[in-house]
Amino acid sequence: MKLLKFFLYISIATLLFSSCEKDSDNIMPEPDEIVLDITNENIAGEWHLTSINGEELNSDNAYFTIELYSESTRFLITENLNSSFENILSGVYSLSENESSQHVISGVYDYSFGQTWNETYSVEHLTEDAMTWKGLVSGDVFVYVK
Repeated sequence: MKLLKFFLYISIATLLFSSCEKDSDNIMPEPDEIVLDITNENIAGEWHLTSINGEELNSDNAYFTIELYSESTRFLITENLNSSFENILSGVYSLSENESSQHVISGVYDYSFGQTWNETYSVEHLTEDAMTWKGLVSGDVFVYVK
C-alpha cells in the first residue's frame, strides 16, 4: 500500500510540473545585444545625450546632440544645456587607445584657437543604438542613444 501511495504522489507531482511549463511556441526571443568594436566607423552617426551619471536630462527642452563623422573625424554639437539659446559647435575629434587599453575620445573646437573639450572621455560601451562615455578625470558617465 505504501508503494502504491508513493507512485501516486510521484505521478501527481509529474503532472503538476509538466502542466506548469510555459508555452514558448508563440513567444519571440529577445535579440541579444550586440556589442560593437569601438572604431571611428562604428561611433559615426548622430547621438543624443539621455543621461549624465544616471540622471536623465532634467529640463523638458534641454538637449545635447553630437554628430560624429568617421572619414573626416569631424564633429558637430548642437545643444542648449547651459543656455536658453541653441549653441552649435564644430571641430575635429580623435579616437585612440591609451596605455590602459581604453578607447579614448577627445576633441578640439573650430574657431577657438585650439580650445579642447572640457575633458577626455573613455568610450566604455558601444552598441548599434547606444554609447557610454566616462570622463577620465571626473568619472562622470554620459549615455547617448541614436
